Parts: sequence; C-alpha cells; structure tokens
Amino acid sequence: MSAKIQVKYWGELITLTGKKDDELEASSVAELIKQLEKTYGKAAAKEGKRMLIAVNGTNIQLLERCKTRLNEGDRVAFLPLSGGG
Repeated sequence: MSAKIQVKYWGELITLTGKKDDELEASSVAELIKQLEKTYGKAAAKEGKRMLIAVNGTNIQLLERCKTRLNEGDRVAFLPLSGGG
C-alpha cells in the first residue's frame, strides 16, 4: 500500500525535476525511485540513486537501504554527496 510522502530535492535533482519539494506516493524507497523515473525521467532516477537518501533524517544505509518502508507523512530527502579533505 502506497503512502503519501514529502520529498525534498537538492543539487541536480532540483534541475531535473524543476522543484525543490514534492509530494509522491510510494511504499518503499525503491518504489520512490521508480516514481521519480516515471514522473521525471531516467536521468532523475539515476541521479536519485547516486545521492544520499534520508528518511525522516536517517540515512537509508542505516535502515534497510532501498527496501526501507515508507509510511504516510514520512519525509525523504535526496542529498548531494560531498567530499572533502
């Protein structure tokens, strides 16, 4: 069952989607990425996959990665990776 979630875009995803914020329906992070592709194209999905993805402020790498379940009202942020020294 899909849930309405709040999505925040950063970096190149703002250019690809034309938005900073969005509301989409998805039951998992993997489904959310499929929604990005369906709504904004393959380039947006590809960019989303390579970004740091946080659900309610927690990196999905600390959760269940792309299998992370999404619930009504969750907030997902696609953040650019940064390097430094």
